[in-house]
Amino acid sequence: MLKLLTLYFLSVLLLVKADEVRKPDASTIQRDFPDQYLVLSSSFGNENQLREIVHKEISGPKSQAPAKIAAYLRQYTFDNKVCYQYRNLDDILQTKKIGSCADYAIAWVSLARAKGIPSIFVKTLDLDWMMKWVRKEPWTSWDGHVYVEFFLNGKWWIIDPGADRWTEALPFGESLLKKDRRWIYDRGSDPKEMTLSLDWENWKKQTTNYLEQFDFQKIQ
Repeated sequence: MLKLLTLYFLSVLLLVKADEVRKPDASTIQRDFPDQYLVLSSSFGNENQLREIVHKEISGPKSQAPAKIAAYLRQYTFDNKVCYQYRNLDDILQTKKIGSCADYAIAWVSLARAKGIPSIFVKTLDLDWMMKWVRKEPWTSWDGHVYVEFFLNGKWWIIDPGADRWTEALPFGESLLKKDRRWIYDRGSDPKEMTLSLDWENWKKQTTNYLEQFDFQKIQ
């Protein structure tokens, strides 16, 4: 009987664990130690292949790398049918398709890190969509977007990897991207661990949990 009860409680704990999603946090990145954001784990793809691409396609000084990475990624076809499953750069190379901002961000960070440029992921939500949520107004689609922050020439910068726009990153602790009207709500180093929209159902669950606890006075 004791053994059966133990197995039961273990199964309950496993179900609870499986139902959990990581809580977003925009403050965990340590900007004073950028070199820790050069790691190329299995989440990014084959490291040797990444470095070979960088050697051939992203040659030259690091200051030219953001433009060269953007030019390299433009050769792939955009197809949003592939945006609801996790894909690293190996998958993008194989299919020749990019399906979402998360794809762009993973590819961008992969190539930047292989070039020796510390880079992280930055998740945002559209301000107008957030206000629809709090006012319980109707909306038809989820509105998140992934940016990248990278360290170059002694500064942190932020880029929209799909649009090839970059500017100096916000001071740490600030969250409002005024020009784009987006709210930074999560930063992270590993794309799998932080739950990007490629993990669609868990991302929606994570976003819902965040908005249900969010203090909307911050953006009003």
